[in-house]
Amino acid sequence: DITFFKETNWEEEKVDWASHSYYYKEDLTVGYSKEFLSGLIYMQEPSASFPVEVLDPKPGEIVLDLCAAPGSKSTQIAEKMNHEGLLIANEIDSNRAQILKENIMKCGASNVIVLSSNPKDLEGCFHEYFDAILVDAPCSGEGMFRKEKQAIDDWSIEHVKSCAIRQSHILDSAYSLLMPGGRLVYSTCTFNVNENEQTIDQFLTKYPDMKILPIDIKGGHSGIHINHSTEYARRIYPMDKGEGQFICLLQKDGNRHERKESYLKGESIPKGLLDDIHALIMKPFPYYYFYQNKLYGGTYPFIQVKPCHLIRHQCYIGEVKKGRFVYSHDFFMNAYTGFRNIISLNNEEIHSFLHGEAIKYKVDKGIYPVGFQNHIIGYSKADGTYLKNKFPKGLRIK
Repeated sequence: DITFFKETNWEEEKVDWASHSYYYKEDLTVGYSKEFLSGLIYMQEPSASFPVEVLDPKPGEIVLDLCAAPGSKSTQIAEKMNHEGLLIANEIDSNRAQILKENIMKCGASNVIVLSSNPKDLEGCFHEYFDAILVDAPCSGEGMFRKEKQAIDDWSIEHVKSCAIRQSHILDSAYSLLMPGGRLVYSTCTFNVNENEQTIDQFLTKYPDMKILPIDIKGGHSGIHINHSTEYARRIYPMDKGEGQFICLLQKDGNRHERKESYLKGESIPKGLLDDIHALIMKPFPYYYFYQNKLYGGTYPFIQVKPCHLIRHQCYIGEVKKGRFVYSHDFFMNAYTGFRNIISLNNEEIHSFLHGEAIKYKVDKGIYPVGFQNHIIGYSKADGTYLKNKFPKGLRIK
């Protein structure tokens, strides 16, 4: 954090309840900055960082973000896991799942599977599988009234009731997916009791082996007492320097059991391909998977996820096309392997690179990671005179 603020000269104001969250001034064009596009930072509403702090995911755990798009909480979880264990980030909406995939890629996580499935579909593959689950449930959005006019226009009593029903169904799936002894965080960005304490009360009545736990983090206000100690939940209001948020921590009784997994069966990796890849990186991935000419790397075994709809399985390295290997942007964004021979560009060159332009640069022919101050933002293919731009067209600044 200290290095980042020295490099950017941005002002540092800490969010009280989150370990690596800071406020920024609205006049900063963060979304188009090199820091954002290289995955150094992610923009998140301050209150939204609270649920992951409560979940407290640890390296080596198996974690699920059940309603994950656009990805702020998934990237926050991935940071805390530090490439150890496995995070599955699921988003039922296929378009939003693509945004989730992009944000996971930017943050450089190499132990994340992205799915786009109904929570019920996950039950068939991941029954009592997860050590920790985050359910940041779709809600009526009352906590966003101050920030988004659309949230006000969309609100109705009927919408609140339909959200509460949907939230209960999602929690049913979360219960099935949670390992005995595991913890579950339920959160919304709304204020009403129906979608918050009342939904939790009904859930605890239905599943007596679940219990609510106090939250040991400063910030916000106690939940409203209904039953089952719902006052242990936490509410954040706008006067707390964030928008509205409800957070509840729960735990499942019982002892952990052995986790059942099945693994993908890949094809033989072409001879010499890994040697070429390892020449670019500081340390290899512990696991590789090659199938239909595509190569993937990861820090967790490549597990089978059927019948779920798979969007991303850890890190996509690249593909064999017409006898040559074409690298992916995803590979160079990964933060696990480290890279050799990084070409650091100045601000003017980085600006041109993000617009998709070739950069005049004398260097031996080959593939090079490109960035600034050793922070990688993409890659290029050098021809001896120019760096041919490989920054994805969909991410380029227009």
